[in-house]
Amino acid sequence: MRPICVPCATTMHAEKNGVYFLTLLPDGRRYHLWSGDKWKCRSCGHEAIVGVGQNPIAEHFEKDFAAKVASFKPELEVKA
Repeated sequence: MRPICVPCATTMHAEKNGVYFLTLLPDGRRYHLWSGDKWKCRSCGHEAIVGVGQNPIAEHFEKDFAAKVASFKPELEVKA
């Protein structure tokens, strides 16, 4: 089932597949690189990322983490 926009009580629509984003540690350091799908409400414009995998694409301790972040160009950074 599609995600539901609570304020509009309507289903959301897929806006973009393969949206890359980072999760941050409380101190602001980059922690994990993820991929998900962006959905949008056509009524109010609210957006959500869903369909995120169980495991990140890359983790902060990996030697090539910075290179992967640069390569995937994440669209947003999410606070923990």
